Amino acid sequence: MKKTIYILVEKAFTNNWFNVTHKLNISTSDLVELLQVATKSQLFQFDGRLYEQVVANALLCSTEEQLVQENKLTSFYKRYVDDKTSSVSDI
Repeated sequence: MKKTIYILVEKAFTNNWFNVTHKLNISTSDLVELLQVATKSQLFQFDGRLYEQVVANALLCSTEEQLVQENKLTSFYKRYVDDKTSSVSDI
C-alpha cells in the first residue's frame, strides 16, 4: 500500500498537476498523509455487505508503464480486474 501511495503522489505532483487542477497549495507530505488516512483500513457498505477498500490499480498501472518504457511488456497482455470486492463480513 505504501508504494502505491507514493506512486499516486508522484503522479499528482508531476508538473504540480494536483495543486493547479484543484486550485490548492498542498505539500507532497500532506497528500501522502491524506492518502494514508483515506486508504488504510477503510470499510464501506454496499448492498448489505461490508467491504474493505483496496488500492491496487495505481500500482498495476505504474508497473505496466515501467514495463512499456523498458520494452519488456509482452506483445499480448491482458489484465484481469475482479470487480467483485471480497466481503469482509455480512451485515
